[in-house]
Amino acid sequence: MEDTKEEQEANMFACNHLIPEKLWRSTTIPQVQLNKPWLIEKKYSQWAEMNHLNKWIVLGRISHETGMYKFKNDESRKIH
Repeated sequence: MEDTKEEQEANMFACNHLIPEKLWRSTTIPQVQLNKPWLIEKKYSQWAEMNHLNKWIVLGRISHETGMYKFKNDESRKIH
């Protein structure tokens, strides 16, 4: 699928509406290696809880920004 300018603008709006840009770029955001999905999931889930955010929204933004879409507990995101 091609990313149009409108699609990119919509993605940016959604990202910043769900997680404020200032918070996302703050120094409190976890710094982890991208080759350790289990650690990313753990640290960002804790960060989401501390900031009263849904962990799957946070992990979704990580996925969108890094291209990494598989986390250990993805079973809980399945639609039944």
